[in-house]
Amino acid sequence: MKVAVFSDTHGSLARLPMVLAALPALDAVLHLGDFASDGEAIAESLSVPCYAVRGNCDFRGNAPWERVAELGGARLLLTHGHRYSGLYALALAAEAQRCNAVLFGHTHSPLLTAQGACLIVNPGSLSRPRGSAPGYALLTIEGGEVKAELRSL
Repeated sequence: MKVAVFSDTHGSLARLPMVLAALPALDAVLHLGDFASDGEAIAESLSVPCYAVRGNCDFRGNAPWERVAELGGARLLLTHGHRYSGLYALALAAEAQRCNAVLFGHTHSPLLTAQGACLIVNPGSLSRPRGSAPGYALLTIEGGEVKAELRSL
């Protein structure tokens, strides 16, 4: 299963055609907030499901603040991240919900690390990166195992 992860697009999808040209066939799109509706638009254009959460700049829409998505036998905690005090708190929240990984945004900076058995992924920002190139993440999920790759333009 292939899943694209976006965050902090802030209503700007100008770079999306470059991303779509580089992606394999996807099974789902995740959007980690700050214009969660962008994730829905991306997923709709690809005819795949979207799992989105609200960020601190999402003033409209019905996306939840946080959710657990079950994909390919894995449990993923999706959050924008602005309600957590750091990576340890994110990992604890994922562990409490029996998740294999936690995915968050908010910082606009890509990150791929682990806290114990919990994979922690921030895809960065496609439209407003901070200290890095515009980016996103690609997850490969097989048999409940999550592998993540940070990609930049």
